[in-house]
Amino acid sequence: MNLLLVRHGKAQKRGSVILDYDRKLLPKGIKRLKKDMPYLSEYLKGRANVVMWSSGVVRAMETAEMIKQFCKIDRIEGYDFIENGDFDELAYSLKQMDENSTIIIVGHEPYLSRWCNKICKEDVRFKKGTAVLIKILSKKKTTGKLLWVAEPGGYKKICKHI
Repeated sequence: MNLLLVRHGKAQKRGSVILDYDRKLLPKGIKRLKKDMPYLSEYLKGRANVVMWSSGVVRAMETAEMIKQFCKIDRIEGYDFIENGDFDELAYSLKQMDENSTIIIVGHEPYLSRWCNKICKEDVRFKKGTAVLIKILSKKKTTGKLLWVAEPGGYKKICKHI
């Protein structure tokens, strides 16, 4: 099983009159994500059982929708545990999935970094738009191996892993 953790793109600033939950992607954030999506799409092409989970927060859902469109994924499933960073619920949800699945999770900091560290003992800084691929080695223990990190503007390098 592969776990692809993706931080949402660059969004409206905190502290504006908009509630944190409702902050949207900025045009700059959308543009940057669109530049990287063809490479992610190429990486995912031909893989069976690709599913996408997302936080329900607007900026995460907008990012997930962009991935869905570019990568031709059927649907997005929203989960509260992604928004609130509940690792135990993540681990439980992964245990329910088929071994041949690729699960894409669009979420937030600091939870993505924490999850990455708990699963593969690697410290990864998730800039907005960063994608990290982890090979799950044990669903029972929720452990894995970091395969690659793609920062915004650097998704092209993941094509060498095809």
